[in-house]
Amino acid sequence: MSEPGIFHVSPRADPTGVQDSAAAIQNAIYAAGDSLGGGIVRLPRGVYKVNTTLTINDNNVFLEGDGGGYIVSGVTALRETAATRIVWGGAAGANVIYFQTPTGGQIKNGGGVRKLMVDGNGLSAAAGINIETWGNGVLEDVVVFACSDHLYRFGVVDHTLTAGTGDIQRWR
Repeated sequence: MSEPGIFHVSPRADPTGVQDSAAAIQNAIYAAGDSLGGGIVRLPRGVYKVNTTLTINDNNVFLEGDGGGYIVSGVTALRETAATRIVWGGAAGANVIYFQTPTGGQIKNGGGVRKLMVDGNGLSAAAGINIETWGNGVLEDVVVFACSDHLYRFGVVDHTLTAGTGDIQRWR
C-alpha cells in the first residue's frame, strides 16, 4: 500500500489476462476491509483473469480500475474499449464479483465498483455482480456483459436481460 486507503493489486496480479489474478485481488480486498473505514482496491489498466469469485463482505470497499469502456457494436470491439477488464475464467454458474452480507446479517454500507468492465467470458459466469444487501453503494463507469444468468443481481430481485453475448448493462 503506497497511499492511505489505496490497496494496489500490482505487482502480484497479472494484467495480461494469462494467469489467474483472483488471489492477488482478493488479498487486496481483505486488506481494504481490514483497514479502518474500508478502502479502494486499485486495478490498473489491463485484463485480469479470475477463476474464483471476488467476495466483498466489508463496508466501504471499492474495486476501481482505469475505465470500464463504452458500448459499441460487436463483442470484440466492446472488450477493446475497456481500460480495466475483469474476465471470468472459473466454473460455470458462479458470480464474478459478490457483495456478500456481512456476518450477523447487517446491511452493507458504502463501497462499490468504479471504472471497470466485468466480462462473463462467453456466458460461463452466472452473474457479473451479485449484491445481497446494500444500504448504499456506487456503480460508476461499469460495463457488465456475457454472463449466463444475470448481468447483475440485487438481493432477491434479479435484473436480467435476455441471455446472449450482446447483452450489456452500463452504469455511468
